[in-house]
Amino acid sequence: FDEGHDIVSGYRKDRKGSFLRRIPSTLANVVMRRVARHKLTDFGCTYKIYDAKLVRAFEFGPFKPWRTAYVFSRAQRCKEVPVSHHERKYGESGWTYRRLFGFFMDHLVGISERPFQLMSLACLAFAALLAARIALAWTVPIQILPVVTTGILLNAIAISLLVVLSVLAAIGEYVMRNFLMMQRYPGYIIREIHQKEPPAGAER
Repeated sequence: FDEGHDIVSGYRKDRKGSFLRRIPSTLANVVMRRVARHKLTDFGCTYKIYDAKLVRAFEFGPFKPWRTAYVFSRAQRCKEVPVSHHERKYGESGWTYRRLFGFFMDHLVGISERPFQLMSLACLAFAALLAARIALAWTVPIQILPVVTTGILLNAIAISLLVVLSVLAAIGEYVMRNFLMMQRYPGYIIREIHQKEPPAGAER
């Protein structure tokens, strides 16, 4: 941490415990790598040192719970160091499949920033292809959704559904953007401020 890293995180190099106990933690690490945009080995290790400015920028509190992955996503310099690990003798692991599902739902938006954009573009692209198929059907015989089945009616229904899906995806994009704005996650964090001292005798 004294070398200037924003976060120093420990990872359990020789991790103990059964294979079934490690599965939920492994899946959670996969999700957190996508959200945090850092290829850390072990997000679940509790040995971590954070830069105070980084934590304060998120304004966590009773109405805004702690999100490790989002803090990592705003950190530029992260470092992992190995720590010792001993097999659990008492209690149970905090990572269960039920908690993993809730964790995945909480971080679903952070996994991809453009899921609805991609869906909308894909639907519009397929709708354009089907519209081109109808236009070409008058001159060139094409076997995609042939006239023998339902003809132009089926093509029109498919185009309508794709357009509706693209509109719904656009609405989802709008809702997601508003959700992210309400979370008030910082776009950037000032690490330090350099101020030039005025010349001797000059007024401040």
